[in-house]
Amino acid sequence: MARVDYDREAEHYDAGRRVPIETLDPWRSQIERFLPQSEKPLLDLGAGTGIWTHALSVWFDVAVVAVEPSSAMRSVGTTVGLPEGAHYVAARAEALPLGDSTCRAAWLSTVVHHLTDTEVCAMELRRVLSEGAPVMIRSTFSGRHDQVELFRHFPAAAAVAETWPTVEEVVAAFAEAGFSNHALLRVREDEGRWRDLQRVRDWAVAMRHTDSALAPISDAEFAEGLAKLDRAIAGGERPGPTGTDLLLLI
Repeated sequence: MARVDYDREAEHYDAGRRVPIETLDPWRSQIERFLPQSEKPLLDLGAGTGIWTHALSVWFDVAVVAVEPSSAMRSVGTTVGLPEGAHYVAARAEALPLGDSTCRAAWLSTVVHHLTDTEVCAMELRRVLSEGAPVMIRSTFSGRHDQVELFRHFPAAAAVAETWPTVEEVVAAFAEAGFSNHALLRVREDEGRWRDLQRVRDWAVAMRHTDSALAPISDAEFAEGLAKLDRAIAGGERPGPTGTDLLLLI
């Protein structure tokens, strides 16, 4: 199956994913519940072009270490501009060039399905995080895609997403590294962004080769999804509830 070449698609990725910070507000209160008070920085693992790095820094006035392996993603993020106190580190999740107990918490947004070894990543996080520090994983886990509008219209993309890790698999991998507690929340996201299906269609076209569920499907499967969306738009259908999971590990 094809994977996204983020070095080639970084600008397209940023154009499709970057939204006004207000759009991310449903996540602010959830993160605030679990973010410990500390002088240590927050780790944004798999930071991409810095969309969440920016939000985390602005919301909580904290230093953020943005770990991202793709040079092009880092370049776009730097060009757009990171807040003062945030900086990029070129690294993979399985080999973090950070000292022991140097971070107050870790944030991973739509990252776990990209990991080459979840257990090694978990061990690295256990090493670089302070004792009792939380790992907050924002993801659409396998078997829990009922509130992803895209997958209602692109069954081939939904099938790709079903190959991603389950909650149980991630919890087990982190348990091996010493994370013993977890909680699972569903966060309802900003519905204004997806207030009509035409917006969903436009986003799918823009992200055809950049979204990790759309990129692997065939052109015929993508065309089938567009046709299904077009029928829904013509029939006056409205988007359903939109929500993404937050898995907390301590």
